[in-house]
Amino acid sequence: MNRMMAIVEREMRKFFRSPALMLASMIFPLVQLVILGNAFGGKIRDARLAIVDQDGGTQALKIREAFDSVRANIRTFVPVYYSDEKKAVEDVRNGKARRRSHHPTAIFAAGLRREPSPNWRGGG
Repeated sequence: MNRMMAIVEREMRKFFRSPALMLASMIFPLVQLVILGNAFGGKIRDARLAIVDQDGGTQALKIREAFDSVRANIRTFVPVYYSDEKKAVEDVRNGKARRRSHHPTAIFAAGLRREPSPNWRGGG
């Protein structure tokens, strides 16, 4: 069990030290939604995406701008911004939003500093 936890810890450290990997892990599910949506019967238009931004840093601002450009151009989804995760989860459950993307505090800054995020709870 200790060896498995060591492997998990190592992989999580790699993940949090790579901003590109974190960005890809947030963007690829959206791309998959678009591809599979088109494959199974049509265009996806104006799907409401709940975005919880607790970071507010420069990387989070870049992601926000990318979401806004999707809204302005191809209109696949409409980002709805939340500062409270509980409200976003409630809106997804009630059908006011289709999906949720969560950007925790300091996760992007930690990735740029090449340190684990303070929100990451590793074993050790």
